[in-house]
Amino acid sequence: MNKGNSDEIKELMLLLQQVNQKVSSARVLNGGFDRLENQIEDIKTTQDKMNEKLERLYDPEDGIYARAQKTDMMLTNMTNTMKNLSDSEQRLLEQVNKIDSTLKTTTGKVESIEKIAGEDNKDLENAVKTSKGFWKFVLWVGAALATAVGKIIWDFFVG
Repeated sequence: MNKGNSDEIKELMLLLQQVNQKVSSARVLNGGFDRLENQIEDIKTTQDKMNEKLERLYDPEDGIYARAQKTDMMLTNMTNTMKNLSDSEQRLLEQVNKIDSTLKTTTGKVESIEKIAGEDNKDLENAVKTSKGFWKFVLWVGAALATAVGKIIWDFFVG
């Protein structure tokens, strides 16, 4: 039995040596878990940094997404303002064209009046004086005729 025990002990020793060699050569047991733990910690740190960046991106007040929305709203407002200005400009141009047309018509009328009245209105003044003189003459002639007709009628009834 002694010899059997000795063989068993040798086998057990050989087996222990193999286990020891496997444990010694196993990367997981020889700092592998530490490296794995460090790598996991690095991944966690990277994820934390990414989360911070994502939070900054989607911050409702100062994030890029919020800024993009504000910029889009500003562009929409600017577009509407420019459209309103363009419409206003179009309306102003239409009014200017109407005023220009009225000015041309008025200028034509003024030129016609200047042809009649003369450049310094002397011809018009002379025409008005002549017209007044003519009507005064007609009035005097009419008064004389009325007096003559009145005298004839008077003489006819009285005399």
